[in-house]
Amino acid sequence: MTFSVSNLSCGYQDIPLLSNIGFSCDIGQAIIIQGENGIGKSTLLRCLTGLNPPMSGIVSFEPGTHIYLGHSNALKEGLSVIANLIFWKNIYGSKNIEDTISTFKLENILTLEVNSLSAGQKRLVALAIVHLSQRRCWILDEPTTALDKENVDLFLKILGHHLDKKGTAIISTHLKLELPLNSLQKINLKSFKSLSIKLDDL
Repeated sequence: MTFSVSNLSCGYQDIPLLSNIGFSCDIGQAIIIQGENGIGKSTLLRCLTGLNPPMSGIVSFEPGTHIYLGHSNALKEGLSVIANLIFWKNIYGSKNIEDTISTFKLENILTLEVNSLSAGQKRLVALAIVHLSQRRCWILDEPTTALDKENVDLFLKILGHHLDKKGTAIISTHLKLELPLNSLQKINLKSFKSLSIKLDDL
């Protein structure tokens, strides 16, 4: 077991949105977080990473083993793609930058500034940085946002390879992921709602 959650409650400011959440994510497994917009999927993921403190409950994982990608791509817009990759390579102490470039097919955009890229290209570079980190557990909030079908398929292939290499993933998505059935655990947050309101109503 690489990630476990027990009796977790989280919310927005002092308003509880989700309560009594519990699951574990084992080696080679992906947890798919589902639910309508505003139910608290992003809130839950931020709580799992420690960006938002839980109201109660326990989140257990080995420190330094996870990486989080939210709605923001966290890229340096005025730098080139390769400069962004080198920056994060140095942060994570990674040695596989050439492999990441090849895996995500970034060769043709390496010298372009990030601010000149399309939304889909930016998202792909952000996902490449997740891969570059070499972290075991990927926590991804709507990772396929703005990706075209070709790059969605590419991401799914890369995700499957990550799981095959004993990685894990916790993903908020509306996408139907085509991965081996024994690799997936789906959690619908409707079962854990604390209130009849949504974040959109606040």
